[in-house]
Amino acid sequence: PRTAGLAGPMVALTASPYVGNALAPTLAHDAPVLLLVLSPRLRWLLLVSARVDTLWFFLIPFIRATAVLAVYFLLGRWYGDRALRWLESRAGNAMRPVLWIERNFHRARVPITFLFPGNITAMLAGVGGMASPSFFTAALASVELRVWSVGAPAHASRGTLLRVRLRVGEKQ
Repeated sequence: PRTAGLAGPMVALTASPYVGNALAPTLAHDAPVLLLVLSPRLRWLLLVSARVDTLWFFLIPFIRATAVLAVYFLLGRWYGDRALRWLESRAGNAMRPVLWIERNFHRARVPITFLFPGNITAMLAGVGGMASPSFFTAALASVELRVWSVGAPAHASRGTLLRVRLRVGEKQ
């Protein structure tokens, strides 16, 4: 029963960035908020910063990151090492960083969570019994810092970015 509760969100949260990336040229122009909901990557944040209200610009990546991190944190908490082995089997060529994070996570949980706030870290936090407030505080602070590092300069130069984006769009 637990797996069914996580399967739907995992599929949706994994598939939506592919959809967002595929439709990014159209969505960036016609539906920038939808692009951020589907795929709040830093490049799309920069691209749509001039067209998205500041509140949504910061809130959407925060909510999306919370959802992704919660799913993987619960997967680790509920399924332990089995879930971790499953994630490692899916990592393929990316195994080196996965193994490094796994080896060092128990030594420096909060700093590693802050530096690498992703699926692997969320699952390790769940498997290792890390307190959820500590995990989510470190991970979401990192996410918001990254969004802010793009958003603050982008919003400060909003007019310039919009003119550049419009000129690029005219040439197509």
